[in-house]
Amino acid sequence: MHHKAVTVTAWQILISIFITVPFLFLTDWCFTVNGFLVTLFAGIIHTALALFLWYDALNYIKVSFASILQYFDIVFAIILAYLFLSQVPTARQVLGAFFNYSCRKFDFDERSKIWKLTLLVFH
Repeated sequence: MHHKAVTVTAWQILISIFITVPFLFLTDWCFTVNGFLVTLFAGIIHTALALFLWYDALNYIKVSFASILQYFDIVFAIILAYLFLSQVPTARQVLGAFFNYSCRKFDFDERSKIWKLTLLVFH
């Protein structure tokens, strides 16, 4: 069953709003025009548009290919941050991307060993 990307995106954003709005009252913050514009830009471009494009693409690609793309999300983020923001990845980030990718090659027992090793490295 295919769902419209607009509907799925709208539901995800609506649920996220209800979950995150209570946290506004737990911190001390002030309203600024600059903060509002950054939040608006991030909400429209980095959240709504990205989610819409992802859910729309799921209608045209196989599930197996989509799952592979999700594994490479971290790798793409590291590469793009290096190329466009000149952020040099740390050893932990590279190691985390490696563990994220390598976990899909092992069965459940070996995967749990790698997960435990990942927790030791990052904590």
